[in-house]
Amino acid sequence: MKKYGLCLVFVLIYLFSAAQQKYERETGINSSQAPDTAVSYMEKLFGTDARVRWYREESLQGITVEAKTKLAEGTYSVKFDTTGRLIDIELTQREKEVSDKVMEQISSHLASAYDRYRIRKIQVQWTGAPETLYQLITGKSVEGRYTVRYEIEHFGRIRRDSKPYESLFDSEGKHIETKEIIPRSINHLIY
Repeated sequence: MKKYGLCLVFVLIYLFSAAQQKYERETGINSSQAPDTAVSYMEKLFGTDARVRWYREESLQGITVEAKTKLAEGTYSVKFDTTGRLIDIELTQREKEVSDKVMEQISSHLASAYDRYRIRKIQVQWTGAPETLYQLITGKSVEGRYTVRYEIEHFGRIRRDSKPYESLFDSEGKHIETKEIIPRSINHLIY
């Protein structure tokens, strides 16, 4: 019985540490390899003339399909599961495009968590029903409920050790979680 308890402790430690890490590997795919419902949603959202790049994304949570397109307001990343069900929509933003109040909360958290930090990328993330997010992105009257979060990729230094992280904040800038980004391993030699 003692052995099982010890094994359970090690399994829980492993799962907890894996939950605090982020690994993603994107591979480009053709739109014909993406789920039909995802392709249809992207055409409805951005029109048939939009240049959309499709990716198969492997992460610690599983496999997803992601569509990316650049518009005047920034780069949109629309994530679907492998059946074509919408997971979230993200829009890359500059720091000055985020409200001062939210940015102040985010900066305050990062300053208290690290000796030094540098923000690499800011994305506003929306989750909700596909029709609600369609209304939101296209500027129509929004009838459903949706959630707004901010995903911040940054470098943080603690005691001379600098690592890449991804932090998630709610719509008011309150910290939700931080994950260390695991660098992709390179499978070939660089000369």
